[in-house]
Amino acid sequence: MTITKLPDVELQVMEAIWALETPASTAAVKARLEESRPWNLSALQTILGRLVKKGFLATSKEGKNRYYSWLISEDEYMAEESRIYMQKLKGSSIRDIVACLYDSNSLTDEDLAELKEFIDQKTGGI
Repeated sequence: MTITKLPDVELQVMEAIWALETPASTAAVKARLEESRPWNLSALQTILGRLVKKGFLATSKEGKNRYYSWLISEDEYMAEESRIYMQKLKGSSIRDIVACLYDSNSLTDEDLAELKEFIDQKTGGI
């Protein structure tokens, strides 16, 4: 299955569902989203329906309530987004990207230390 890039509003809904215990009711998703701003129930239901059609969510109905479970994990989605982003920057090396982020003050020394620790763990310190 191909993972498509989600528009910002659909990604917000997915982030709410990823943060909830699933299956999550429409009301639980709405409550989670409303921690940031008010949401219209009808608009939310439309977005949830689109996410089901795109293959991001599974849905079930119990009585009057509809429940949603993710089919694509946050890690899977972020990995695909990162892969696509890196393809766009194909002329740049990882080193160049990190250097650019550091030079623009987007990365701190603490971020670099975390990155070094991650690389050391993955490579055995080679």
